[in-house]
Amino acid sequence: MTLATALLAFALTSGESAHARAIPVDSAAAQSCITPARTGTYRILAISKKGNEPRAAMLVLENIQGCLEVTFVTDGVGPAIIDRLSLTENTLKGSLRLSTGTATVSFQFSDKDVTGSIVEGKHEWKLDGRRTS
Repeated sequence: MTLATALLAFALTSGESAHARAIPVDSAAAQSCITPARTGTYRILAISKKGNEPRAAMLVLENIQGCLEVTFVTDGVGPAIIDRLSLTENTLKGSLRLSTGTATVSFQFSDKDVTGSIVEGKHEWKLDGRRTS
């Protein structure tokens, strides 16, 4: 047991401090900080252009340290961050990483509703939803 304690102490004191390590930051992401004009949660229905069965999803807009962060959550897949955001009036655009590649997303907001689309190559989904909080 004292050997384990000695090894732990050695590991904690050897090498450079964890606080001194630089964490690389994607400069494009740092430059694209958008001040949140709206935040909240939206319940969305995604329907493929082929007319397949609709899928339920959640769109979460948050103010994180003064920047807009957008998360897309759907069943069967973990949450995905929408990055490379741009905002023009009531239209929010960005990129969504899917298991099959990167998709372009676009959302148009009204007071209570959101509509939009996800496009990845030849695949397209229409999005309709309502604000829940």
